[in-house]
Amino acid sequence: MPSQALFSRNVKAFLETRGLRLKDLAKGTQISASHLSLVLNGAKGLSDDMKDRIASFLGVPLSVLYSEELPELSPWETDRTRPSLQDRDRMRLRQVIDTFLDLIRGHDFRAPFYLATGMLNDTEARTVRNFLATVIKELQSHTSMVIADTVALEEPEKRLLAACHIAGPHARSEWVLATANLTEQAFIELASNLQARGLITLAESTDGYRVNLSAAAPQFPLSCVYTQDKIKAMYLTLARAMEMYPDSGPFFQLRLARCLLRAGLIDQASFRFEHAARLFEKDGLFTDAADAWHKAALLRRMIENRREEAILLCEAARCMVLAGEGDAARALGSLALSCATEDQLSDLTADLTAEVCLRMGHAFFDRDPVGALRWYRQGLKEQHLARSYTHGALLCSSISCLIELTRLDAAEQQCAKLEDWFSGQDSADPRIGFLRCNYELLTGIIHLRKRKWVAAKQRFLSVLQDEHATEAHRAAAHNNLGMILYREGRLQEAKEHIEKGAGPYVDNPAHPNIAYNQVELAKIHARMGELEEAETLLRKAEQILNERNHNEIGWIRLTRSSIFKQQNKLRQAISCARQAFDYFRKSGDERDSACAALWLSKLLEQQGDLQESRYWDNCAFTVYQKRRWDLRDLRKDVELLELETASLATAGTGHGPPLTARTEYGSPVSVQTEGA
Repeated sequence: MPSQALFSRNVKAFLETRGLRLKDLAKGTQISASHLSLVLNGAKGLSDDMKDRIASFLGVPLSVLYSEELPELSPWETDRTRPSLQDRDRMRLRQVIDTFLDLIRGHDFRAPFYLATGMLNDTEARTVRNFLATVIKELQSHTSMVIADTVALEEPEKRLLAACHIAGPHARSEWVLATANLTEQAFIELASNLQARGLITLAESTDGYRVNLSAAAPQFPLSCVYTQDKIKAMYLTLARAMEMYPDSGPFFQLRLARCLLRAGLIDQASFRFEHAARLFEKDGLFTDAADAWHKAALLRRMIENRREEAILLCEAARCMVLAGEGDAARALGSLALSCATEDQLSDLTADLTAEVCLRMGHAFFDRDPVGALRWYRQGLKEQHLARSYTHGALLCSSISCLIELTRLDAAEQQCAKLEDWFSGQDSADPRIGFLRCNYELLTGIIHLRKRKWVAAKQRFLSVLQDEHATEAHRAAAHNNLGMILYREGRLQEAKEHIEKGAGPYVDNPAHPNIAYNQVELAKIHARMGELEEAETLLRKAEQILNERNHNEIGWIRLTRSSIFKQQNKLRQAISCARQAFDYFRKSGDERDSACAALWLSKLLEQQGDLQESRYWDNCAFTVYQKRRWDLRDLRKDVELLELETASLATAGTGHGPPLTARTEYGSPVSVQTEGA
């Protein structure tokens, strides 16, 4: 007999013997009755999954339904929970279920378990059996100890142990006392008793006593002792005690946030996660900070605040960038963008998308300017927001990014778009005034990079007189203006401006802008012949910068070469000049590379190596001739490396990371500062 015919005959026999209808089989297997009718009459076939479901419903192995001879059939037992055929695998599953229900005292759930597992196919049944067997092993390893210990404890002792469990390790005694709802005297007596029995430990600290559960303490689930409402109330009591008797540092805030979350206070928990994130950032623990920001974002999702969720995800991404995890940061940025596509934000989608792109661009600016520019451009694609403040901020930030990448022509094109954007804005709006000031500064930097000294100087002076200029704006303008004055030979004025440029960062001596400022001042001192002061500043800058700051390291080497030349240490001067050229070449700055090449040529000529001197001389002038740049600028750059008491140090060629000017008006806009 064909296999299909055998299958149909045996299924019909099982149904008839057990008094089941085709409708019962259809309901139990979730296969339509009409389809089953065609199958059992040989008109249609069945998939393997459907065959498994039928065998599971009947409680027999699939092989039985293809048997030539049917085994002895008997009706199901009256409770209709067990199969009549004693299949070995199914019997094992039933035994595992019985053991599990005995351990959890769930005898009343036996029938539903049998019915549910009767719907499983053989593969699913084995998976369930293995899972329950693992659970049983864990339960059996702890249950006897838990039951014995908890029964042996008095109710106040159980309450105190539960409070210790909730408060966690190294908890202040005040937290545990409040959570257990005990008087101070009762707490002392119970804690002493439990410590004597080896269940808890008390350790004296500068702020009182700390309580810990010992390894011998019973690890019983709280739900076995208290209702969920009671547990939530205990966490709330603990949270209030922690707020009254706080510890310091980000880990305490993280602990309090988790406690508030278990108490059901989502808004307060989110606030504490954010506070913890800021403290982690302050301590330089950026991965921990990103995790805290991410948790706060997830809580915002729980209360369906998609805008806040997106912003917090951007904060998490920024910290991952600082931690050197660029891929993880991009993944978080993608999650933030997905928040903007939620149906609930259909009217605000474009605005939120643009803001996320702005924030993500800022996050990547220092480490990956190409990646930052990609984010800015994605935000600028939201054309129907072309008149919004966020669009203007994106334009401004993309200009700063293009300057950082030395793509000055593209930066000027974006400046034209930004100028057009200003024409439709309210000039009385302080936010627009802020962007206008930012635009003036960036335009000045472009002029400075293109050696348009007069135009650049006018822009920087305009920034210094602008009422909307922030401290960061003024610092950048002072620094850049000082370098122009240095080039003009106005020594004292240049020095004063450059020193003012360090103003916003004096409280943060490790800030990169401090290093750029120190390099500029070192060039001034070297030009004046104050070599010891110059070398001291260069060493300080080296301690702040890293090898990724190719251009700045290049200027340190070139300035040091100037110092060695004045000390008649020609060999060391040549070595530093070679290093400077290599760093400038890595940074991609052709003007600085040409300056280092021509300086090296002069040193080699002085040493008497005329052949190599001509080679480097040719390298320098070829770059300027190819770019059709003014050769007088090249000669002036090299001249400023020489000792001269009548004029000041060299104008930098426009390198350094952005300052971030933050205001009360929204997202930050990057402000480029010129550096060594």
